Amino acid sequence: GGGGSGRLPFFSTSAAAAWEPALVNLGHAVRKQGRPAEAARLYEAALALAPGQPGTLAALGFARQLAGDSRGAADAYQRCLALRPDDAFALEMLSEALAEDYERFVEEADAAERDEAERGGGTPGVAGRRPVFDAFLLSSSGGRGGAGGSGGGGGRLHDDRILV
Repeated sequence: GGGGSGRLPFFSTSAAAAWEPALVNLGHAVRKQGRPAEAARLYEAALALAPGQPGTLAALGFARQLAGDSRGAADAYQRCLALRPDDAFALEMLSEALAEDYERFVEEADAAERDEAERGGGTPGVAGRRPVFDAFLLSSSGGRGGAGGSGGGGGRLHDDRILV
């Protein structure tokens, strides 16, 4: 680590320009090998050397999403879109990440409601409102998955769908 300062101690400022694309490309290769968490660390290192690169932020979001961190992915996509608002990939994948985060929330809320019901208490919560949430989600994303409905029926995102 860089001691929390955001700088990598083994790179000089003049070397940063040369190493940043190498780290991004290595991140792409590692991600394609099925190691998204490691790829995310490489993208973060590249961003420490050259902050504010929209393409690297989108790649970071994608790697985080593949690693199951939909909230971290959404953050990276939003940072990318703040710099490049017309980035179609980041916009599409932000929709996917938010949908995944919503699904995780509903699953956790449903489980909590079942636990409460088994203990003999509770009131209708998220599960009772889920059809309303689902209708909104489907209408706002143009169908499950956002990418023309190709999300695979709510399954996990796969790296072979989209290449960064």
